[in-house]
Amino acid sequence: MDNSTDIYIHKDAQFNGNLESKGSIEISGVFIGNIKCPENVFIDSTATVTSEINALHVTVKGSFYGKIIADEITLLKDSYLEGNITTKKLIMEKGAVFVGNSKKLYEKIAS
Repeated sequence: MDNSTDIYIHKDAQFNGNLESKGSIEISGVFIGNIKCPENVFIDSTATVTSEINALHVTVKGSFYGKIIADEITLLKDSYLEGNITTKKLIMEKGAVFVGNSKKLYEKIAS
């Protein structure tokens, strides 16, 4: 876990519901619900997330299903994202999988 993370969901935990945070979020377990975060959301390699995320920056290292709206989305090696994204900047490492649709974001994410 990063020291700048405000909310952390452990790899052995499952969260169902909506989550709003003014700080960064790291998910290592199972998350089902919606996330609103004006900072960073990190989906760890052990995580499976089914969600609609609205955040400044989203990094996916695990598995994600749903919709993301963010200024920047990073898909790390071996990550899996299935769904729709809207972003200003998409970064995909070799080995990342993206199945879905992508749209260009023209406005800054509201904080």
